[in-house]
Amino acid sequence: NFCRDFGKSYGVQERRVRERLFRKELKAILTHNSRSRTYKKGVNAMTDWTPEEFRARRGVNRYQTHMENLAHADRVDIPLG
Repeated sequence: NFCRDFGKSYGVQERRVRERLFRKELKAILTHNSRSRTYKKGVNAMTDWTPEEFRARRGVNRYQTHMENLAHADRVDIPLG
């Protein structure tokens, strides 16, 4: 469960929005990974972020975010199929 794995909690309305964002990004991740690439993408704590949230966070605590993502990297199941 994405929310459990990354310690997220949303109200009903926001959860719907976040689930749509997550599904859209997951589709992009799986599409990217299905092609012959030199690197693979994966799910992390930012997979349900809006473009505005990315812009607001850009350059802020990059190291901390990277370390948080690494800490959770082995706990996320990506559905294949």
